Formats: sequence, structure tokens, C-alpha cells
Amino acid sequence: MNQIKQQDNFLHPRYWSVWLGIAGMWLVAHLPYRMQMAIGWILGKLMLLSSRRRFVTRVNLELAFPELSDNERSQLLRRHFVSVGRGMLETASCWFGPDRLIERHVEIRGMEFLEKAIASGKGVLMFGSHFTSIEFA
Repeated sequence: MNQIKQQDNFLHPRYWSVWLGIAGMWLVAHLPYRMQMAIGWILGKLMLLSSRRRFVTRVNLELAFPELSDNERSQLLRRHFVSVGRGMLETASCWFGPDRLIERHVEIRGMEFLEKAIASGKGVLMFGSHFTSIEFA
């Protein structure tokens, strides 16, 4: 029978990049929102330089929006990468940001339905898109 491995030491140097990433997310989450969005814009533009990601996204846009011109799809592609860069920083804000910052940018609607469902004693199944909104939830 195989022996169970001892738990990894998360202070080992192979995890330092993870800790650095977490620290970076924490720092970014405490910056003013406008600065976060500016950094997200830069991050999105840097991701746009990845030829593989750009190719996959371009093909997906061609398949999803055949009615758009090449120029319109190129604009959509650039906006997509900026949105992804900003979304990454919004995720950091959800995980590590102060509640007061998050509350300024989030509006919850229909909470009474969730509370009623929970009060009924039955299980609750929630659906959400795979966007920043799922992180806020």
C-alpha cells in the first residue's frame, strides 16, 4: 500500500512565485479603483502581445460574429483583452480588497428572494456568469 505523502512545505522556494503573486494581488486590491483599472488596461494590452491567445480569440470572434467586418472584430478583440486584464484586478479586489471599496461598485438586487428561499429550509441553487460577478458572490 502506498504511503501518504507528508504535506508540502508551502514556504519552500518553489512556492515563492505563488506567494509573490498573492502579495501583488493584495497590494493591487488596496489601490484606488481608477489606478486598478489603468493597471488592468496595461495588463490587457500586454496579454494582447501573446500571439497564441490573440489567434485563439480572433478565431473565436470570427466564428461567433461572422457578420462583423475584420476591423470591427479587431476592435472587439482589443477591448476583450483590456476587459480580461481589468477583470483580473477586479478579482484581486474581491479576494483581498476592503469591503468599503467593493460596496461602492456592487449593487445587490433580489436579496429578498435568496433570504426567502433559505428561510424555507430548502436548498438554494445560485447561477451566475463566469465573470467578476461570481467573485463578488
